[in-house]
Amino acid sequence: MKWFRLVLAASLIVAPATSAFALADETLPVSVGKSEVVSVGGEVTKVSVTDPQIADVAVLSKKDVLINGKKPGTTNLIVWTKNKRLTYDVVVRVDAGLLKATIRKATGAKDLQVEVVNDAVLLYGKVDRTSQIQMAEKLASGFAPRVVNLLAADSVQQVQVDVEVVELAKNGSGELGVKWGQMKRTSSGEDVFDPDIANVIQGDPRNPRNGQAFSSLVSGGGTAFGLYERINAKLNLMVANGSAKILAKPNLVAVSGGKAEFLAGGEIPVPTAQQQGQISYEWKPYGIKLSIEPTVLEDGRISMKVAPEVSQLDYNNAVRLANFVVPAVTSRRAETQLVLGQGQGLAIGGLLQSNESKIVEQVPLIGSIPIIGELFKSTKYQKNETELAILVTPRLVTPENKPQTTANVK
Repeated sequence: MKWFRLVLAASLIVAPATSAFALADETLPVSVGKSEVVSVGGEVTKVSVTDPQIADVAVLSKKDVLINGKKPGTTNLIVWTKNKRLTYDVVVRVDAGLLKATIRKATGAKDLQVEVVNDAVLLYGKVDRTSQIQMAEKLASGFAPRVVNLLAADSVQQVQVDVEVVELAKNGSGELGVKWGQMKRTSSGEDVFDPDIANVIQGDPRNPRNGQAFSSLVSGGGTAFGLYERINAKLNLMVANGSAKILAKPNLVAVSGGKAEFLAGGEIPVPTAQQQGQISYEWKPYGIKLSIEPTVLEDGRISMKVAPEVSQLDYNNAVRLANFVVPAVTSRRAETQLVLGQGQGLAIGGLLQSNESKIVEQVPLIGSIPIIGELFKSTKYQKNETELAILVTPRLVTPENKPQTTANVK
């Protein structure tokens, strides 16, 4: 490991420095936020810095100039005296000792090591948890434009996501205590769920996109997200009295920062014409798909990016290619990102419309698709008395698949 760090550090030094240092009279290392005094040995007549965003210069006396490091990088300092012109390569670096102390204090990782090479920060050593790796890299990126992260975690944090796909009575979400929320658009243009403005108006949740009541989402085509806490007992009671039916109950496991997916449906071969009359096939999935990307935060909460999608075969808009009839695939997607505490979960509604159950009559094959087929054959669903809801509950687990409470996350 040590020889690898030496090779990496050498590459970071040589790559950006070859052309810049060739004509310099001297190299001046300066730490960010600190100053160095340079004595030039002659009376200074003029000074200049090629990139004032990296460093600036001030004349202190006839023979001394002051260099101030502003941000990591390399720039040139040119000093003119009455007799000559001097060129210096000013290398502004992060103070490695200060950065290491800052990261260690913030993460609690005592064995974390930091080295600074030009404008790059090298992180290596052992930490307890993967969340410390992520926090260390985030902190280091605020000090330098390049971060090489070689940190390793003794314990890999994993997240188990319990998913329940439920046929729910129209007022069922109110009985479960789901607090439906609204969407807000981030600076990057992404629609994310905002639990701070979540609301329930007389037990009738609101569509986050257009303000419609959740009961009208079936016809309006919107998608709603909501929060809930500890609903197992309530859900079991609703199943017992017939106001809810669990269609699927998959469990997904992903490492912190990783991705897990669930697909209930199938794939269809889509033929594509090639050269010389040949045909190739591309398989396209359809059904209910759920993609989850969990990240364990340092305080034990879980940040989740959730992307549900429902896609169906549409033979009304099918196309014919050679001797094949290729159905269209209609999809409804949504995406949200939120932070959940222990026992909290995310409810997703409005992904399917009740009038879409008529497709079963037109295409009997759909009736055999897991979840969708069973839902579409439901008499209550056809009468618009129920709707599809997806309940997503994350929890921390150890690599041995034993539940880990937030109290164990320091």
